[in-house]
Amino acid sequence: MKFGIMLGFACNAHCEHCTTSSGPGNKTHLTDFEKSKIASFFNENAKQIHKVVFSGGEPFLYIDDINQILTSFTSISSDFQVEVITNAIFASSAEKCAKEFSRLKMVNSVIISYDEFHSPFCSQQNILTLVKYCKENNINVCASVTKGSYKAIEYVKLFSDLNVESQVTDFKYTGRGALLTKKYFNDAIQPNSDILDSKCPLINTVNYFPGKGFSFCCGHLMFNMEYNSPIKRFAFDSYADMISSHLYQELKNHNFSEILAKIKCPTTYTSVCDICQHFYEETM
Repeated sequence: MKFGIMLGFACNAHCEHCTTSSGPGNKTHLTDFEKSKIASFFNENAKQIHKVVFSGGEPFLYIDDINQILTSFTSISSDFQVEVITNAIFASSAEKCAKEFSRLKMVNSVIISYDEFHSPFCSQQNILTLVKYCKENNINVCASVTKGSYKAIEYVKLFSDLNVESQVTDFKYTGRGALLTKKYFNDAIQPNSDILDSKCPLINTVNYFPGKGFSFCCGHLMFNMEYNSPIKRFAFDSYADMISSHLYQELKNHNFSEILAKIKCPTTYTSVCDICQHFYEETM
């Protein structure tokens, strides 16, 4: 099981597409009570959790919180890993990388988010510096590139030239991205697509979001602007409540083709997350 922990919404960038609407002015973060809930969940399920992924916001603004949380884990599996998702703004020099990583209690892997949305806030030199540091210090490094236009190819090539694997994700109209006019493309999913024969890729993932709670969803049902009501947001006080929910059980037991057969969904959609959102709206 992968356990994702969002540390807070503070970020040193203000990307226009940001799913979580993070930025310099967003001060919401994990409370001590929430950290205790995270520790309890982890320690009760330590044998099943092989990886913890810290996200934000920008996790390197929350190093003290990362260390506090890791210290609260009383038992970890033999293959346990810690992964951090970063925008690399902190990586202005090799010395700065060494300083920041030395502050972390543990880290095995880094995901660098970099594309046409992040590049106005972070130079390519930062990317080169961070990749070099990770490779020299046996830290696994990969990249996440959001496909907003054909420019995504340039960023995939950048990482490919550095022998870094990239995961390309579609632009999603979620969070701050939901406020944009539709100037970024997504390819429509075809009715006979293999994607529809699959189940939710996050169904076996657990996330905790500050001020929200436990959820396997990290997109539409958590951060769409229309989901500001606590009643509508798909988040729970406990993991047990999450896995017993109607939506979780439906997505665990049915693929997206089967879900589509149960609802009146628009014929054009660019993400399985769109399908999930329509299903949630009709069945909540």
